[in-house]
Amino acid sequence: DDLARRLLWDEFEVLLPGEEAARALREAYDRKFPGLYGHVAGRTVVIDAAVEAALARGLQQVVLLGAGLDSRAYRLNAPAAARWFEVDMPESQADKRRALKAAGVAADGVTFLPVNFEADSLEERLRACPEFDAGAPPESR
Repeated sequence: DDLARRLLWDEFEVLLPGEEAARALREAYDRKFPGLYGHVAGRTVVIDAAVEAALARGLQQVVLLGAGLDSRAYRLNAPAAARWFEVDMPESQADKRRALKAAGVAADGVTFLPVNFEADSLEERLRACPEFDAGAPPESR
């Protein structure tokens, strides 16, 4: 996806194959790990659809754990009032913020919540975040 390519820093551009090489890579993966590529692609489609459906039903907050370079907050059809919480290590978030800026992608409606999953309490970090509404109705799938 174009956004994913734009979020990767320049040093990784050499790792992105052209269309023919990408097809060969998918075929090689399928030979070594039958169904893996399709599983990952299908998983993305299913998660995207579930998040969009929840937002359409009125969900106001989406918490992405280990957000890394996840691009859902920037590419899914979401109401303007929806809040996205990207939870990840501070170093990972710093890389992502630089990549978003370099790609010209606005992070409106996104709160970057730094959490060390090995040392911090996710619940405490979310409750301490002023943008997070702990009283909002939850939905998890």
